[in-house]
Amino acid sequence: MPTPTPMPDRPDTHDSREILDRLSQIDVRQQGGLHGVRTVTRQPRLRRSVEAVRPWSLADVIIIALTLLAAGVVSSLIIGNRLTNLLPAVGVVWVRIILLLVFYAIELGVLALLAYRRKLPFSAAFRLRRLTEEERASSSPMQDASAAKRRPSPSSSPSPSLRPNSDDRPGMQPEASAALRSPRSFTIGRVVVAVVSASVLLRLAALAWTIWAAPLLHWSVPRSESMSYLFGSSTTGAVAALLIVAILGPFIEELAFRVIIQEWFVAHLPILVAVIITTAIFAASHVSLWAAPLYVLLGIVCSWLAWKSKTIWPAVIVHAIYNATAVIAAFYLILK
Repeated sequence: MPTPTPMPDRPDTHDSREILDRLSQIDVRQQGGLHGVRTVTRQPRLRRSVEAVRPWSLADVIIIALTLLAAGVVSSLIIGNRLTNLLPAVGVVWVRIILLLVFYAIELGVLALLAYRRKLPFSAAFRLRRLTEEERASSSPMQDASAAKRRPSPSSSPSPSLRPNSDDRPGMQPEASAALRSPRSFTIGRVVVAVVSASVLLRLAALAWTIWAAPLLHWSVPRSESMSYLFGSSTTGAVAALLIVAILGPFIEELAFRVIIQEWFVAHLPILVAVIITTAIFAASHVSLWAAPLYVLLGIVCSWLAWKSKTIWPAVIVHAIYNATAVIAAFYLILK
């Protein structure tokens, strides 16, 4: 009886994925026409939450910009309206807190609607986490199709006449040789240093502006922008100010300005012009002439952090620290 021919083993899916992952880390750069190829192994960088997906549209930018500007103008008119002053002191404070919460809820709803238009979860659309393969494919089908056309055929292999580049030093590992040629990456440590340095710089600038603006420019903090006017002088008002001003506000504003608006301008304009336009819209949305220089400085710093680190979290943290220090200092003097 003839011996049955053994069937070949099926390839392991895990091994195939590992091979693809290793191949994706190879960057082949061609030099000198067809006579020189240099193979470089990419160095690990900061895990980026901003990934290559379909960019935001101009309609998205217009919708969120108008929403932010309208919310800033309307909230300033209502909060500073004399009719609210007719209410008792406690009632006025709670009306202002509720109004701020309502406007932030509207802005958050618009952001969720824009994420729904992209057919992505909220956290994935606004780069709060890394995208899965399915989400990346669903958000950029045209990009994936064009990448598939450019992808070389598996059967194609490099010509044997191609030789390694002479820049690779003998006896040196490929990783070490690539590290000498590749630019220095924005690592997690540098992000921490940048966040701390930016927070200190912004707070010193705000302190200097508060001290020098009154005697030099004869400007003083408007009563409608003081913490005691908006949130009262109680512990409850301090807690509400921390939640609204130091947590909710920075989170929503950074998603709107640094993810939607700035990313669209960066895709169509030089980075310097994109940062200037984004910062101008950011400062205008706060409807405060007195604090406009501080908002411009804060916008530039947050835009640079978001662009340099390729993630939104450093900008959110710096913005939150900046607002939190102002709230804590104000209520320390009020409750002292």
